[in-house]
Amino acid sequence: KSGLTEFPHVHLIIRKNNIIVDPFTGLTENPQYNCDANNKSSIANLEHNTLWDAETLSKFKYLDVGILGLYVTDVMPNVDSARKGNFQQNKVELMAVKIFLWADLIHLKANDILQFRIYATDNSGNKTTFFTSKHHIKQKYAQYFAMVGNNLDKLKLSPGTYQAELVIMRKQKPIAEHVSTFTAL
Repeated sequence: KSGLTEFPHVHLIIRKNNIIVDPFTGLTENPQYNCDANNKSSIANLEHNTLWDAETLSKFKYLDVGILGLYVTDVMPNVDSARKGNFQQNKVELMAVKIFLWADLIHLKANDILQFRIYATDNSGNKTTFFTSKHHIKQKYAQYFAMVGNNLDKLKLSPGTYQAELVIMRKQKPIAEHVSTFTAL
């Protein structure tokens, strides 16, 4: 136990011929594995030796960042209550004053950008955007609670179904995205 973690987790090490192997990427270097690993090795120098056959490996989506959920609510969530499962109803009362989008994220790096958006899609597939917000990450986080909000009357939402979207950008490229549907009543 290093004391450097932000949430409980388990370390699992897989070895092949007594060499530590990442089963998804097949990278076989022996970096220092700990909760705050700042491995400086170049991926170009690592041997690829995946433990999965090509068909199985193609079914995995391996990311070093994760969006654990994206939710919409008309009550400002607090991190502890949200992580216990509250504020996940994805319904917004149009009579409410505010609207909030929140997400629990893992493995963010300094200079990542979170792009939030609310939009609706019509029958022809055209998207109308009602809200956008960017949030710049200033430091590395193992786990991060992100929340943005706005006055509901500024969005001009009508009763109906909408999408909330979160895209994580790293070095000007999208590396993860999640879309949740919510209802405005």
